Formats: sequence, structure tokens, C-alpha cells
Amino acid sequence: MIHVDAPDFSLWVVHKYPLFLRAMAEEKIKEEYIQCKSKISEHANIFGDKEDVCIFCKIAKGEIPSEKVYEDDNFISILDINPETEGHTLVIPKKHFKTILDTPNTLGNEFLEAIKNTSLRLIDKHKAEGFNLVFNNSKIAGQEVDYVHAHIMLRKLGDGMKLKMINGLRDKKDQK
Repeated sequence: MIHVDAPDFSLWVVHKYPLFLRAMAEEKIKEEYIQCKSKISEHANIFGDKEDVCIFCKIAKGEIPSEKVYEDDNFISILDINPETEGHTLVIPKKHFKTILDTPNTLGNEFLEAIKNTSLRLIDKHKAEGFNLVFNNSKIAGQEVDYVHAHIMLRKLGDGMKLKMINGLRDKKDQK
């Protein structure tokens, strides 16, 4: 708490109060910056002040090898390392966004085009009859990596794959 003697108060208001307000505003801005920085840079190291820990960021940068199915300027499609079906592929943007809700609308058409191009290549290569397209958004919905990605799971008659939803998480393939 700042204490100001009454006779000096008018001088303080004229000379010191603007500095006080500026300092308070700067402190508020710093606080908001730190909160924003911690949310954004949780996985994407856009501030360059710590090692990048997001596996998808590293894959998108080419720092971790992956089996690419498709790539354009803003998206990459890679085979899932723990596939649900033959050809199970992930479509990810090259920039880090946590969920589809965080992804800019301006990338929507391009995201859809990457999904379509990837799906067509996979269907042709694996002779699939269809596919499931799944976006898990947030942990409660089964999102395991906080980085938006679409799952393309190829389907064939009798493949044994069933998508069941239990508490927002998908079951694994039926074990028969």
C-alpha cells in the first residue's frame, strides 16, 4: 500500500500517479503475457526459451522421423505408430494448435483438402472400402497429444473394428 501525506497528495497525483499507473499497467501486461506464454508454449516452443517437447511439433519440423503419406505447405499426414486399422493415418497441421477449436478458420478448407487427399491415397493403396474420420478434442474426448490431429482409419468388410464411445474414449478393436 502506498502512503501519501495529505499536503503532498496533489503533487503526487500530478507527478507520480501517471508513473504509478504505467507501472501497474506494465505489471498487468507482464502477468497476462506470462499466463498466455505458459498456455501457448506448453507444447509449441514459439518463444524459443526452452526445448521443444511436443512430439508432433518435432515431427512437423522433421526432427523425428515419420512415414509420410501426404504433405503440403501447412499439413502433413503420417502413419499412426499404434494403428487401429491397416493404414491408420494422422493428419496434422505444421503449426501447433491444441484442438480443432484453436485452429484458425482460414485453415479449415486446406485441412479438409489434406484429409481428402490423404484418404484417397490410402483407399487406393490399401483397397479400402471406406474410412472413419475422427477428431478427439481434449483429454476427456480421448485426445492423447495436445495438438489437433485427424485420425483416418481405413475400413474393410469384416475388419473387426468397432468404434464404441465410453466416457468419451474409444475402445480398441474387438479381440475375438
